[in-house]
Amino acid sequence: MVKRTLALTQATTLDEQLERGHLLVKLNRQSDAQRTFEGLAAAYPNDARPQTGLGLVAIHRQFDLEGVIRHVRAARKLADHDRLYYEVALGTISPLTFTEVATQLAQAPDAPVPDLDARFDELLELTRGFRVHDPARAALLELLFTVTREAMPKFLGKQREAGIATLRKLPDKAMALMRKFPESRDVWRLVFSSTRLTDDPRKARLLANAPLPAALQQDPDLRVQQVRAQLDAALLWEDGDLLLAAMKSGMTLPETVDADTALTIRATLDAVAGREGDKASLQRAAAGFTALAERKTGKELALALNNAAMVTAYSGDLTAAVAMLERAVKAAPEGVTAGYNMGALAYRTNTGERLAELFAKLTEVSEIAGVRLHSRAFLVTLAEAGHGDVAVTREEFAAALAREEADEFRGRVPLGRWGVVEQGEFKVSLGYATQGGLTVLDEVVPHWWLVMPAPAMDSLLAARTKGNKKVGKAKAKP
Repeated sequence: MVKRTLALTQATTLDEQLERGHLLVKLNRQSDAQRTFEGLAAAYPNDARPQTGLGLVAIHRQFDLEGVIRHVRAARKLADHDRLYYEVALGTISPLTFTEVATQLAQAPDAPVPDLDARFDELLELTRGFRVHDPARAALLELLFTVTREAMPKFLGKQREAGIATLRKLPDKAMALMRKFPESRDVWRLVFSSTRLTDDPRKARLLANAPLPAALQQDPDLRVQQVRAQLDAALLWEDGDLLLAAMKSGMTLPETVDADTALTIRATLDAVAGREGDKASLQRAAAGFTALAERKTGKELALALNNAAMVTAYSGDLTAAVAMLERAVKAAPEGVTAGYNMGALAYRTNTGERLAELFAKLTEVSEIAGVRLHSRAFLVTLAEAGHGDVAVTREEFAAALAREEADEFRGRVPLGRWGVVEQGEFKVSLGYATQGGLTVLDEVVPHWWLVMPAPAMDSLLAARTKGNKKVGKAKAKP
């Protein structure tokens, strides 16, 4: 790069001088690069590329986001927009737009967001220009911006059901985009992440099991996204076929997948199989979670210890399981799932005191719907054993389940009856990286917690289903 930069010192054409300016940026000669681009901007006032170069200097110097955007917006009405212009513009204007919207909502949550349509008009105009350079990524961004533009006013207007209905359109649109751009990694990530949004189990299976094209079958990131989608959908819909598909995917992950990620997936799958009596799977799961616990800290350590404890409990060693759960609680006191499992094991061994108080507290403080519901189901179990009012606890469970269903944005409330509850993170972002250029992140990072289901859960759900059928018949009779 140094040799090429020196060779271009006396360059006279615009393209060569632009090349030299960008080489100076890469060589961290930001002052020289800025002088070069400023001179070109003065000499070629109608060309967008010098302004793009000045924007890059602002990024590399101190990631001056407002300075970058000032230059790309100055170039908006100029000529000769290249791929770099659109990548810089989309990667900086988009995050700033959503940051500004979030700030305004925090300051005045009930007030309309000013210029919301104009903000999205700018983003959509950029995606249309970007089509020439990267049609697949442009189509993906256009879809995300369009759906967000449609859904946001509904959520802001307290029309939650209408907003969720808009998000429910995303899986179909992602599948259509995949058919149009079958080798786009960005589109496949959207296909797999959107499996959580559909309320149709057949569609979830179709999305999660969609076969990757030959060119992407060994892509480590996409293979991880797919097996996560398969396992999440299997747990969400209690779908045995999807669980088998996840097991096959987990066994055939490329060697280039991060070792701990692969181990977490395989150990979780083994734990589900081991809970049904497969001893070899239990042994593998125990070894996997124990190995993870040896090199994790904080919440990740708590998760690994909790899961190792439950696999140990499945094997019959409850004393060792409780010791591991105590370590998990100490590793992350703010987490309550390990505490739930301690209560569940105490109930199983008839050694716990004040379990009703524990489970009642968990219904309020747990961040995981499955833990909240199983805690309420345990309150029913305890009431049936003489520690509470059976009718009241059953009514409270039914009301809580209805609230969870009303608040759930995924296709279904994850019930955790297979001994796994999920604490997932939807990660969707757009940005510009000095090394990688325009970055589009769209994934779900699940944290699978092994739990002991409450004994009353199945009967409570069955009674509710039976009651709903009776109501349906009564309504249909007239």
